[in-house]
Amino acid sequence: MWSINTQAMMESNDNAPPRQSTGQDCDDLLARERRARIQAEIATRARDEFLAIVSHELRAPLNGIQSWTHVLEYQVVEGVASPLAQRALNGIKTGIAQQVRLIEDLLDVTRMMSGKLRLEKQPLALLPVIRAAVDSVRASAAARGIHLESSYAITAEQIDGDADRIQQIIWNLLSNAIKFTPEDGHVWISASRVGSRLCVVVRDSGVGLAPEFLPRLFDRFSQADTSSTRRHNGLGLGLFLVRHLVQLHGGQVEASSPGPGLGSSFTLWLPLRRDQDAASSDADARLVPLPSLSEVRVLVIDDQPEARDSLTALLTGAGAIAFPAASAQAAMTWLRTLSANNFPDILVCDIAMPGEDGYAVLQKIRCWSGADNSQPLQRIPALALTAFTQREDRIRALTAGFQMHVTKPVAAEELIVVIAALASRNASRNAATMTSLTDPPI
Repeated sequence: MWSINTQAMMESNDNAPPRQSTGQDCDDLLARERRARIQAEIATRARDEFLAIVSHELRAPLNGIQSWTHVLEYQVVEGVASPLAQRALNGIKTGIAQQVRLIEDLLDVTRMMSGKLRLEKQPLALLPVIRAAVDSVRASAAARGIHLESSYAITAEQIDGDADRIQQIIWNLLSNAIKFTPEDGHVWISASRVGSRLCVVVRDSGVGLAPEFLPRLFDRFSQADTSSTRRHNGLGLGLFLVRHLVQLHGGQVEASSPGPGLGSSFTLWLPLRRDQDAASSDADARLVPLPSLSEVRVLVIDDQPEARDSLTALLTGAGAIAFPAASAQAAMTWLRTLSANNFPDILVCDIAMPGEDGYAVLQKIRCWSGADNSQPLQRIPALALTAFTQREDRIRALTAGFQMHVTKPVAAEELIVVIAALASRNASRNAATMTSLTDPPI
C-alpha cells in the first residue's frame, strides 16, 4: 500500500510543470504590465476620439441655431414683435447657452481626468471678470424674478489667472445660486481684499444644504436629490469643475449653509498677485460697438446648409458680401465667374466635411489658378470655424495655414470681430505690397 502511494506521488510530481525561475517570473510580470499599459493607452485614445466626435456632432447644429437667432433678433428690433416672439427668442438663446455649457463641462471633466487641462495664466484684474460673469447671468435671474445684488470693495487688484477659467468659476457659482433660489429670492455677490488674498462670496436665499451633504458637495456627479422627481436638472459637474479650477489657480473654495431652506454661501479665495503696478482695468468691461464688415468679401464653405445659410445671413447683416459654397468644387466653379477685383478677401471654412476636409479645401483654394495662370488667393486669410475644440485641433488648424481657429457655436459678435481683424490685417498687407511695387528703384 505504501509503495503504491509513493509511486502515485512520484507520478504526480513527474506530471507537475517545472517551476519557473525568479527571472522568468519578473519577465512575465513586466510583459503583463506592458500589455495593460498599452490597452489603457488605446482605451484613452478611443475615449478622446469618441468625445471629440460627440462634441462636434453636438456643436455643429448649435452653430446654425445661434446664428439664426442673432439674425432674428435684428428682425425683432427693427420690426414690430409681439412679447411672445421676444420670449421665444430669449428661450432659444437660453437653451443654446445651457447646451454649450453642458458640452464644455463634459469636455473639461475629461481633460481633468486625463491631465490635459491647461491654464493660460497672465496678470488679471479680477473686478472686470466678476462684472462680466454677473452680466452674463443677469437676464436669467431677472426672468425668475430673483434680485441679484453686488458689492465690490476692490478696484484694480490682480491675480495670476486664466480670464476665461476665472469667469467660468464665478459663472458656475452664480448660476448654481440662481438655480437653487426660488422666485423673488435674492442672490448676493461681493468681492474684497483680505491680506494677501482676494475673497469672492456668492450667497443666496435658496433651498440650502443639509449638513450631511456638505462633505460631498464638490464631488463629481454629486447631487443632493437624485430621484426621478427632482426639481433641478443637471449632471452635478459645475461645482466639481469649480473646485478643480480654483485649485489650479492656487486658491480655495468653501461652502456653508445653516440648513435646508435657509440658503447657502460659497467663498472663493484667490492669491493676490505680488506685483500690483497695473492701472485700473474698469475700461475693459465697457461695451464697444461692433466693427463694420462693409465691402468685405467673405467666402463661406460649409457642407451643412443650415450653418452655411445662417452664417451668410449673419455676415450680410454686418455689411459683408458673403458667398456660400458647400464644397471646394462649388467654390472653384464660382471663382471662375469672377473678375480680378471681385475675389474674396476672407475664407471662413468648416473642417469636418465629406470627401475633403477643411485642410484640403484650404490648400485647393490657395493653389487655385485664374485665367492668367496666377494664384490670386495664395495668401487669402482663412478662419477655421469648426466643432473640433481640442488643443490639438487648434494646433493642427494653425499648422495647416489657417490664421484663426474658432469653435462652434460661435457668438455673432466674436465672429464679426475676428473677421474684421483678419480683413484689416489683409488690407494693411496689400497696401504695403502695393507701396513696395510702386517705389522707384534705387
